[in-house]
Amino acid sequence: MEAKTIAIFGGDKRFLFCGGSLAQAGCNVLMFGFDQFKTTEHPLKEKLTLTNDCDLLTKADCVILPPQPIDADGCVAAPLNSKPLHLNQKIAEIIKNKKIFAGFEYVLKEHVPQLAQSDITDYPALEEFAVLNAVPSAEGAIGVAIENFEGTLHGAKCLVCGYGRIGKVLAADLSSLHAKVTVSARKPTDLALITAFGHTAIETSAIANGCDYDIIFNTIPRLIFDERTLKKTNPAALIIDLASKPGGVDFKAARKLNIDTIHALSLPGKTAPRAAGEIIATTILNCLNTQI
Repeated sequence: MEAKTIAIFGGDKRFLFCGGSLAQAGCNVLMFGFDQFKTTEHPLKEKLTLTNDCDLLTKADCVILPPQPIDADGCVAAPLNSKPLHLNQKIAEIIKNKKIFAGFEYVLKEHVPQLAQSDITDYPALEEFAVLNAVPSAEGAIGVAIENFEGTLHGAKCLVCGYGRIGKVLAADLSSLHAKVTVSARKPTDLALITAFGHTAIETSAIANGCDYDIIFNTIPRLIFDERTLKKTNPAALIIDLASKPGGVDFKAARKLNIDTIHALSLPGKTAPRAAGEIIATTILNCLNTQI
């Protein structure tokens, strides 16, 4: 396949590694929104074109946006850029007929109506991406727990809320560290699998009856720990919420009850940017029917 020109428009450190992986695969990589990045830090600096000249977007075959949704001001997440990175009308007109990879497709189309008919792949929602991304997410969650829990994970009573992709990996990793792991789920099949893998299984609805755990990891993207449930939760517990905003915890109520809570978002990008970036690149390349 002829070498593609791929534009990465915004993103954090993981997209530097994503760009590097795409370059190694033979793609021409244009990176917008990275003017605070020191190219000397990157082993593939000569293969990446760092620019904020948006006219160069015309050369791109496809465009990659960060997984976070564009904000109300039309800005794309770009923590490595000195100024806000706007996906304005001019840029939208340039990229609307290109292949676009972005998170929260419906949010993007709502905020940028010029892209309403564009070919957008919501890559974070792809099963391949979600499965691969579960590993750095789970490891990141454990890292947050180690940094903020005053005890040891060995022997700690841990609750993992939800037995999806992240919940499965997280429960297994915690067990390997000899934590006492309880996992909540709704489906009978998941409850059976939880038991089969040696964890204690409870129905998610039972959480409202009381939670006597040292560390609680929530992966469920709906409100689980409301004020009523928090009042029945161990006040010394550490709650780490991995769910996307607004999360599964009433943080205001938790503060009022002096329960330590952490909304740990975008963990792969913070704790394992290289692995996370390579996962994004693999997903994009597979979508484009190319190989690393």
